[in-house]
Amino acid sequence: MEYSEFLEIGLRIQKLSKRTRALYDLGMDVINFENDYWEVIDLLLKQSFTESQYEWVSWFIHENDFGQKGMEARDESGELICHSWESLWECLNK
Repeated sequence: MEYSEFLEIGLRIQKLSKRTRALYDLGMDVINFENDYWEVIDLLLKQSFTESQYEWVSWFIHENDFGQKGMEARDESGELICHSWESLWECLNK
């Protein structure tokens, strides 16, 4: 997979998440409708990456809200990693 494809997939997942959040803020709970999509996305991510890579992608998406929560992850040398789509891609390809 090329970075451009990875970024497009990631941004589409992020768009889905933002839309779900916006609907929830309006009082609509659509989790029952979108849960199957998220399960498919998760299965595809698991098939596309090693277990370690998947854990980083999952952390970036779910725990760090696509890098928007400002959580930090650092490599062995203390360098900031996985704080943007590009740095996540670099981390996955080391």
